[in-house]
Amino acid sequence: MRLQSAIEFLSTYGWAILVLAVVVTALFALNLFNINNYSSIQCSVSQGFTCTNLVVTENGIAYVELLQSTGSPVNVTAIGCNENGTATHMQAPYNPPSNQVFMPIGSSHAFTVTCYNDQGQVITGKAGQTFDARIVINYTDEETGISAIALGSVVTKFSTSLPGGITTVTTAAITSSTTSSTTSSTTSSTTSSTTSSTTTIATPSLVATVTVGSNPYSATYNPSNNYIYVPNFYSDTVSVISGTSVVATVPVGSNPQFAAYNPSNNYLYVTNDNSDTVSVISGTSVVATVPVGSSPYSATYNPSNNDVYVVNTGSDTVSVISGTSVVATVPVGSYPYYATYNPSNNDVYVMNPDSDTVSVISGTSVVATVPVGSAPQVATYNPSNNYLYVTTDSDTVSVISGTSVVATVPVGSTPFFVIYNPSNNDVYVMNAYSDTVSVISGTSVVATVPVGSSPFFVTYNPSNNYIYVMNTGSDTVSVISGTSVVATVPVGSDPQYATYNPSNDDVYVPNHLSGTVSVLT
Repeated sequence: MRLQSAIEFLSTYGWAILVLAVVVTALFALNLFNINNYSSIQCSVSQGFTCTNLVVTENGIAYVELLQSTGSPVNVTAIGCNENGTATHMQAPYNPPSNQVFMPIGSSHAFTVTCYNDQGQVITGKAGQTFDARIVINYTDEETGISAIALGSVVTKFSTSLPGGITTVTTAAITSSTTSSTTSSTTSSTTSSTTSSTTTIATPSLVATVTVGSNPYSATYNPSNNYIYVPNFYSDTVSVISGTSVVATVPVGSNPQFAAYNPSNNYLYVTNDNSDTVSVISGTSVVATVPVGSSPYSATYNPSNNDVYVVNTGSDTVSVISGTSVVATVPVGSYPYYATYNPSNNDVYVMNPDSDTVSVISGTSVVATVPVGSAPQVATYNPSNNYLYVTTDSDTVSVISGTSVVATVPVGSTPFFVIYNPSNNDVYVMNAYSDTVSVISGTSVVATVPVGSSPFFVTYNPSNNYIYVMNTGSDTVSVISGTSVVATVPVGSDPQYATYNPSNDDVYVPNHLSGTVSVLT
């Protein structure tokens, strides 16, 4: 009976099955069932974030644009990209000096992050192959102070095109060979294998020289308008650069030196060393002049309270500015120069060179005074271990955890500026009088890189993961990839504190003695 039913079924529907089989065979022959042919960008994130754009380059760098809709303003403190969605290889977003991003409700920000596999290797692949990974976002709710984690899933195709017009090309002079995870395109799913691949990146070069005022001292990026603000020490002005053109010259106080950006109001706070004031700039206009202590040198922004901390070298104090008013004056150690924000505890660390200490300020009070090496200069924060790295004239770096020194690391002669590299979690120390850069992993020097003469200042470019070292004695910029110099770019005379512009991926170098800014790509 069953056999008869089967024969009747085949007699009735056999022709349809045969036609369907022929069609399916033809579709397979045309490779139309390959999932890679239909793979589109998939980027979904939990916890009130929306992914609006995603690009992943062949060398494993992901550009993720996120829309913030959590219901409260937040600070993004770290972002990671890996295969399993765990908090490994977390990287601080590049946004000095705090290296975190303040995101009001409804705002967007493009983050750059290097993606790793479970073996700790960078995930790479050829253009057109499928990329499949997870992203992890650490952030703090500004209203409650509660830290949280958002998880996301990203699927796209590897691309040779980078945002901002930079292209990974095979004809560039500089190449870097790494052992990494390469995505196979021969199956419908993503598989990983360890192979040796070569990634080629465009050589850094000088693209423009912009004439500004007399003795430009530093450069600061304003993400609200993509402008670069350059204080001109002897002109008592700030040059505002858009791309490679000066669009405004803003008169400020006497001998301006540094500027700090406040994302809560989009103001720039410019320290005027000789007039004991801070000029507050909105766009291209000064909206307030705030009296502070004697010889204000530098300033840093604290995203936990939206205040700006101004270091007064001449009065041994820190002026805390909320909006356009000083809300506190905090006594610190002797002859303070620089301050650094620590997002792990929301404290501000002030270097006191003449008292060999670091003052730790919580809100408007000093909660600790940490003895360090001789004449502490500059500090940077490492989010991978929550350490502060403080350069000292003892030719050492004091490593601070909270309010305690946990290590003293010998480096080169007269270490000055120091910076964190989120692509490898290492810290780079400029040794001004030994013409080298010490690379610290954790609490150990893993490399010493020879550079130009008198390297004082440094900045990081997240679009290529390069470290740009300003050599004030040789009028050059040494470009470091990992632990190797991949380019030496001539610039103007006495290059100073530079900044990175994420809107065009260029680096802006003020040349103190030539009255110019060199723009490097």
